Amino acid sequence: MQHLYHESARITRESLEQGCLHQGGGNLGRSIVRGSDIPAQEIAEDAPFIPSWIVAGQKRCSGAHAKDNNKGARRTSEGRPIPASLLLSKWEHPILMLKIRIPLLVLGPAVLCAQPSQQWTQGDPTPQEQQAIEWLNSARKDPVGTLTGIVNLADSDPVIAGFMLAQQPTTASQLEAEIQTDYHTAQANSALFPGSEAISNAPLVFYPLFQAQATAWSAQAVPPPTNFPPLRQPPTYIYPTPFFTDTLLSGPANVFTGPNATGGSATFGSYGANYTEISQANLYGSYITPREWMLSQLTDSLASWSPPPDFLSQGDSLPNFVLGHTRMVGIHVSPGQSGNQILTLFKGNNEFFTVSDLPFGNANTVFITGVAYRDNNSNGAYDPGEGIAGIKVTPDHGDWFAVTSTSGGYAIPVPANSGTYTLSASGGALDGATTTIAVGADNVKADWVLPAAATVLPPQTTVPESDGTTQLVGLSTRGLVQIGENVLIGGFVIEGPTGAQKNVLIRGVGPSLQTAGFPASECIPATQIQLFDNTGSVIASNEGWTTAPDGGAAEVAVAAQVGDFPLTNWAGGGGDSALVTTLAPGAYTVIVSPAPGAPPAYQTGYVGLVEIYDASPNDGSQFVNISTRGLVGTGDSQMIVGCTVSGTGHKRLLIRGVGPALGQFGLTGLLANPFLTLYNAQSQPIESDDDWSNSPQTNQIRTLAAASGAFDLAEGSVDSSLLVLAAPGNYTAVVGAKSGSALTGLALVELYETP
Repeated sequence: MQHLYHESARITRESLEQGCLHQGGGNLGRSIVRGSDIPAQEIAEDAPFIPSWIVAGQKRCSGAHAKDNNKGARRTSEGRPIPASLLLSKWEHPILMLKIRIPLLVLGPAVLCAQPSQQWTQGDPTPQEQQAIEWLNSARKDPVGTLTGIVNLADSDPVIAGFMLAQQPTTASQLEAEIQTDYHTAQANSALFPGSEAISNAPLVFYPLFQAQATAWSAQAVPPPTNFPPLRQPPTYIYPTPFFTDTLLSGPANVFTGPNATGGSATFGSYGANYTEISQANLYGSYITPREWMLSQLTDSLASWSPPPDFLSQGDSLPNFVLGHTRMVGIHVSPGQSGNQILTLFKGNNEFFTVSDLPFGNANTVFITGVAYRDNNSNGAYDPGEGIAGIKVTPDHGDWFAVTSTSGGYAIPVPANSGTYTLSASGGALDGATTTIAVGADNVKADWVLPAAATVLPPQTTVPESDGTTQLVGLSTRGLVQIGENVLIGGFVIEGPTGAQKNVLIRGVGPSLQTAGFPASECIPATQIQLFDNTGSVIASNEGWTTAPDGGAAEVAVAAQVGDFPLTNWAGGGGDSALVTTLAPGAYTVIVSPAPGAPPAYQTGYVGLVEIYDASPNDGSQFVNISTRGLVGTGDSQMIVGCTVSGTGHKRLLIRGVGPALGQFGLTGLLANPFLTLYNAQSQPIESDDDWSNSPQTNQIRTLAAASGAFDLAEGSVDSSLLVLAAPGNYTAVVGAKSGSALTGLALVELYETP
């Protein structure tokens, strides 16, 4: 048998009470010596007793013993008082005066305290449901800070920009001031009226029974339709998600039973009063996520928040029950009408369980909860796809551990006010990580967050140089035509000898798009085109192509020459706009916008086309760079760029779809994660790219972009680039949002003839 010997000759009362002797921990760090006794003279003066659980050969872990507040009376692990005969000072008990052996087994260098042996399972919420509880818990912890953090994204996130547009004339600062006032009111009401106005900042946890109820209620949901004013369609204009709420009335018919967290079943109710809350929201588009759900709640406040909002409230009280134990929820996100998603939140007070597996009682069980994830987009928040499953989270004492679910979440039950725990993670990239957390009267949160993984380039391949006599002769871009920063912009650079003059056709097409098969209801009814030189001066403009001095004859002739489709001669000369002009080598910009004087309804939501064609390809000068900037939407509102390569041989082209990098120029509302696809004339995809810094040509793209005069893209950015060797023909580049990212925003498409 192995025994304990303490080299520092001090075994204190506190050390014996803890009973969890760790090698290397506290005063007992060097206490393990095989086959040794503890000499009586080396027992500390301040340790006047040996608890009965040691005398009886029992071992007890920290937190398992009890200590009355009544004059320091000592009790055994079973709660019975320790006999006074064992509390004699200076080890005067006749039995204990014998040579002392403490029969406490030491199993080598391992921790002597028994490790948690029971697993608590919160179920398997989807990533979207995990994201919902993360935003819910963020708002509970700090509603003011959560709102501020989200609305501050309006400059870089087009969905939030669209949401803020729908709030006008209310500004972000006014929303923040309003929630600050309302939250202070809710706090004051909670203190004055704890029986009906109680709020909590503690995090909530998933519970399988409540998950099942949320699923059942979600299946019954019939949300009200979301009505959008004409020409204010999302996603460029985002409305608060419509809510509808209900409260389940308890009673004999409302008792429900379902899965618990330990493989059995639990029963909730009945107590004859309101004891659950069901909140539901219509996430009416794929771009609406639980973030926007919470944003709607934070901006949909009443003047006094009385009763408190669902996300903060602690539920209803009943006679003889203590309010404030709403700690577990169910959240379900499911398909709804017309492809929308329904988010259902189901909450209930712990007190109302009649059968449960809450190990420390309905009111006294609290949870350590959190989520393990890798912050792939470095935004400081959990997003679907970032969760790390299969991580075992183990406290240093207690009976329970957890393993993170598919979404990365976990929960561990512990007694309320049980003090400090050290959590250890095992498995995967988090193996060996630890954190410490203090448990008070309610749930606490401990997340495990890894930074975005370093990018490892795929094998690099080289695209050969241009050959033959090919050149760029045309650019056309279809996209949303709006006002302000969201006008449709085309840029081009002509390179050639001094004195060269290039004949160029420039068109801003709106209503005539319908003659090419585009829906008339989506075409901008009237456009204006302006041409700027490299100093920013307007050198030509047009509103209505037939208003030109020649009635549009030059446009008709050049369009036929370059193979462009004809424009319609609209009544009054309005509609499409066009210019035919001669330009010297240099850099130029074309802006297509709604025609001046057009009704406000024409200023948002309509699609147009900007075209730039080389009408004199053999004059000794040529296009070396053509580009377009505009607002990217979804479906027909994606940015679609066409280019034409003529001649013989091949042209090496650098094509870029830029979103985040435009921020360096002070632009806002940018496309967060562009996805670029190049198609041939048969509409077959031939190349695509998501992130330029993870491409087979990343190194070559970096070098050729610098040689071509293109502005830098940040290392690791999610802007997209392609390097292709193009034969003569027509090509189309489509820029949209990467799946799972914000679907709209400002983007730039560039084509460079590379050296």
